[in-house]
Amino acid sequence: MICSDSCWMCLLCLTDEHRGNNAVSAATERTEKQKWLRVTQKKIQQRIQEGEKELQDLKKAVESLMRSAQTAVEDKDDIHFHQNCEISQEEFSHPYDSERCPHSRAQEQKGLLKVHLSAQTGP
Repeated sequence: MICSDSCWMCLLCLTDEHRGNNAVSAATERTEKQKWLRVTQKKIQQRIQEGEKELQDLKKAVESLMRSAQTAVEDKDDIHFHQNCEISQEEFSHPYDSERCPHSRAQEQKGLLKVHLSAQTGP
């Protein structure tokens, strides 16, 4: 016998001296605890499954983000390649401009170098 205080074989309950407590058989108490345990296990299993689903969703989101980033890098490289090809074609298609182009670039570099040096040395 078990009393409602969950004491095993409460003699006070059996002799009716422990008022307010009801004596139940061990089998009944065991059945109730097993029901409670099944409900608790089901809730825990559900939380585990929700966590696993959330983890899978996060993995898919990361994979998607990585694919998008890779695509963006490839697109950038393609654009950069095509721009360089267009510039190279323009230089070769205008022979007079291609002779002037290196000179112009040298002048630009010289100007940038002067600005950089003056910024480092101060006024």
